[in-house]
Amino acid sequence: MRVADVTPSEAAMIELEASAERTQWWQDRVRKTWSAGADEIISEMGWHW
Repeated sequence: MRVADVTPSEAAMIELEASAERTQWWQDRVRKTWSAGADEIISEMGWHW
């Protein structure tokens, strides 16, 4: 079986494009999640800044 590459149409990309505010919200959420995880690991390992 062979699967072809899927390339979305230009119209679909425009229709489904996220707003700048929504993109910023996701970026902030990812940063906070990674930061919380890093803080937890640092605490568990007993490391100090």
